[in-house]
Amino acid sequence: MVVGGLGSRTGFGFSLVVNRISEAENEIYLEVLDVGWGHNGQACGGPSIQTYPYLAVLVKKSDKPIRVGLVKALTGCR
Repeated sequence: MVVGGLGSRTGFGFSLVVNRISEAENEIYLEVLDVGWGHNGQACGGPSIQTYPYLAVLVKKSDKPIRVGLVKALTGCR
């Protein structure tokens, strides 16, 4: 199991999303999107609250190292 988090974030709408998991000869690669609202997480008049976004992924047992790539993804108001 792989578990990771962004730590404390003030605002709302933060989340972590698995974008891709792949297995190569020498490693397992996990690409995660760090999704946030606008540049400060408080777009659209959202509340200013303390959040702790995290993600847990279950992968098959392996001796291969797991490499995680974090990609920033911003979204805006609709």
